[in-house]
Amino acid sequence: MNIINENLYTSGVDIKGFTSNGVVKGNGELVMGAGTAKQVKILHPDLPLLFGNMLKTSFRKVNGTYRYGYLYDEDTSIIAVQTKYHYKDASDVELIEYSLELLNKFAQLHSNKLIGIPFPGIGEGKLNKNDVLFLLEALPTNVLVFEYEKD
Repeated sequence: MNIINENLYTSGVDIKGFTSNGVVKGNGELVMGAGTAKQVKILHPDLPLLFGNMLKTSFRKVNGTYRYGYLYDEDTSIIAVQTKYHYKDASDVELIEYSLELLNKFAQLHSNKLIGIPFPGIGEGKLNKNDVLFLLEALPTNVLVFEYEKD
């Protein structure tokens, strides 16, 4: 596992990730209002609607939210890694485990690509690093975990 102390969104990785939730707004957009999701939304304002449409057409809503693990947009090389069911809640360790298992398979299928994801569940997710650190150990070598602390 590689943890990088650098800004993921200015790094040279091929596929850039953000942590996400399972809520689609009434206008069809995936909620991307805080943390790394908000950073990506600013860089790619069309992604919330694109990912919202992916969820509505390919996944089933359970208890008001979607469970998908990850969503990938090939055109922008952006991957959403689900860490929360609802954006108002803390991240869920079991959901992170599920999402990282799927990400592991995705990374193996894209072994020629370097994939960067933010450290899942910390920050807006309200978890401690030790809550999820052990889950990151199973990621393949082409997945880098970014933990960027601004000065």
